[in-house]
Amino acid sequence: MINRSIAAVACGPLLVCLATGCSGAPSTTAGESAERSTAPLSTDSPPPRSGGQTVQTLTWPGAICDLSAPGMSNVLQVVADKTGVVSFFASPADPSKTDAKVALDCQDDAGRTGHFDVDLAAASTFEPPKVSWPAESIRPALAGDPTQYSQADLWKGGYGHRPNPKTQPAMYALWERTATAPMRLADSPPHSLRGSMTTVTDTLGFTWAGGSLTQSNPPSAAYDFAIYSFLVPQFSDTTTGCSNSGFWGGLGGISGPLIQTGLIETTGYVPFLGGVIGTVTPFYQFAQAPGTTTAACYYNTCSFNFSGIMAGDQMFGESAACNSSGDLDYSGGFGCFWLADFSQNPPVGQSTMLPDLEPFVGESADAIAEDSSMEAQFCGTAGNEWLNFGSVKIELQAERTDTGSTEHNFGSDNSTAWGIEGLGTDSTPDNNLLDWPVVDWDGVANTVEIIWLQGN
Repeated sequence: MINRSIAAVACGPLLVCLATGCSGAPSTTAGESAERSTAPLSTDSPPPRSGGQTVQTLTWPGAICDLSAPGMSNVLQVVADKTGVVSFFASPADPSKTDAKVALDCQDDAGRTGHFDVDLAAASTFEPPKVSWPAESIRPALAGDPTQYSQADLWKGGYGHRPNPKTQPAMYALWERTATAPMRLADSPPHSLRGSMTTVTDTLGFTWAGGSLTQSNPPSAAYDFAIYSFLVPQFSDTTTGCSNSGFWGGLGGISGPLIQTGLIETTGYVPFLGGVIGTVTPFYQFAQAPGTTTAACYYNTCSFNFSGIMAGDQMFGESAACNSSGDLDYSGGFGCFWLADFSQNPPVGQSTMLPDLEPFVGESADAIAEDSSMEAQFCGTAGNEWLNFGSVKIELQAERTDTGSTEHNFGSDNSTAWGIEGLGTDSTPDNNLLDWPVVDWDGVANTVEIIWLQGN
């Protein structure tokens, strides 16, 4: 379905205080070990985590680390945030085990290297490091009426673009909650990940599941702004090998350029645990037509630089066609990307923008889970299918150039680009193979649910 590539030119958010009389950053700093938000932001409460716990290890800012374990057939990749913390999921090992270590081998763009052993049998491993984000990285809460600010000023301030409160009230409520509270903003340069989100066909003959809004006629009626929300899928312990999948929302999946943000989840089986360890990587990509470029973030996926994402966390993202000022603009020549984890307290997120290398089309707005060439990069020849994760519901709303800020969703713009690749609009397979994903639409408006029986 998706014709993707990727590469990099990053423009970090400009921290400005938009509110009159705002004094700047709050007086307290936010540790990477911040508590989770106790109030869910969607109508679905985050499910309880199954099995593992989050391990947060202190390396150094800018580090990119390979995570390996004895007997694990693959190597996972994790990226440090601006405090130097890397995160992954693992179950505690039996305390009696004397050799229950996994290894982090790290390097950065300047050539620095480092090795870290992480003992999964030690209780201290599961205690978060005591680090604080620099005060200048704490974006202040937006004061006053959020609708008084221009979209360009909101973007420059690190608030993302504002959904329409009248036509998109649910998404506006999510955005308003994080905009009116302090947020930790990651602003480090992008890290280029191994592989890309370019799809590959798995052994069952399909590469993606989800939905695309395609009632468009570019350029007069083109999708130019998409917002989406989902809870981070659970890891499954049913696999005994490596599995990798991407969960994302975006613009242009039917025909690029593709503006997308989301998460990549990867697992590896560790024999001494009898289960998997896993990573969650926030990513973005501005995929151009094949052969256009080999630059980072266009040709290969780039990572946002924040960590601590847990299964069950509430993610909120946007993809937009914009101009160099960050204002929404179909023909502005840039793609704007924004992704935040609302369940961390304070929330954490990052925005960036990339120049378009070919004219943006905006034929579709997409909510997708898929296999990718990253499975081969991360899993080698030991890869399982991409289905070893729990269900995910992706709520998607979009705007079209012909209707301004009117909401478009699966209720208004549903089309044949729906369901499972290779099955057309048939979202209920006629067999009970555990490997088949089932796509369920609520029949009302906004949400596509992608279910893997194997992962539940």
